Amino acid sequence: MKTSPPLSPGLPDLVHHLTAPCADNGREFTAAERISRIKSLHQRAGHQLSAELPLALVYRHPQFNPGKPAVLVSSHIDSLYTRYHSRLDGQTFLGTYDNSITNAAVAHLILTGTLHPQVLVAFTGDEERGSRGASQVVEHLSNGNETLRPELVVVLDVTEEAYDSHPVSFENLFAGDGNEGGGAFGMKHRDDLLSFIPSIPGMEDSHIVPRGEADESWQYASHDLNCLALCLPIQTITGNMHDDEGVHAKLRSLEAYTEIVGLFTNAALGHMGVPPSCG
Repeated sequence: MKTSPPLSPGLPDLVHHLTAPCADNGREFTAAERISRIKSLHQRAGHQLSAELPLALVYRHPQFNPGKPAVLVSSHIDSLYTRYHSRLDGQTFLGTYDNSITNAAVAHLILTGTLHPQVLVAFTGDEERGSRGASQVVEHLSNGNETLRPELVVVLDVTEEAYDSHPVSFENLFAGDGNEGGGAFGMKHRDDLLSFIPSIPGMEDSHIVPRGEADESWQYASHDLNCLALCLPIQTITGNMHDDEGVHAKLRSLEAYTEIVGLFTNAALGHMGVPPSCG
């Protein structure tokens, strides 16, 4: 496993670099090597650290406008492994990737300046237990100088769905809960999200699981936020994605997944009338 990425890291480099210890006890992080690496990477990125919470890091772009609709991308960084490893063998990754591989995807989007300025990013802890990191992010956004309620939360995670058929699985769709008229996003019911996803160019044949395994999206939904999980398909080796033996992931799926995160968040903002650039 590499200890430092090149100055302009590619996706595989970021995956290797961020597959590092990160754990918490439900109150604070007890192993924070991955956190240190994320903070170091983003010192030279467009999105800047706006809050360091006991169980989360929150990033926003300098051009972020609190008066316009926003999307929150949330990728948990806590893990249950005791041994961390990552390698790329041809076109297939093998490593302990729950959830460093989607941490790498969003980090790549930030470092390349691909994410829209109206996309907030959270790296959260405690997802494997009570999702307190997600709740802290919501509370932080609600209690700051600028009260902010994201119109949509996109949770990034891994899944055992669709490994051999799709680079992305949309899961756990929550829409309209607590939002009169669906908010600016206009999603009054889950069916609205089910229709919206395949309406995006290139996502017509998306793999969609309206209700899947519990993840952070369930916690964000408990705060009455529109949300869904955008998951990267992986294949387990032992039948347990938390096993130290690790999991397999396809390089071409990760590349497509990373692009789709950017395309989907842009499409969601565009649906809310936010232009491609906030200037």
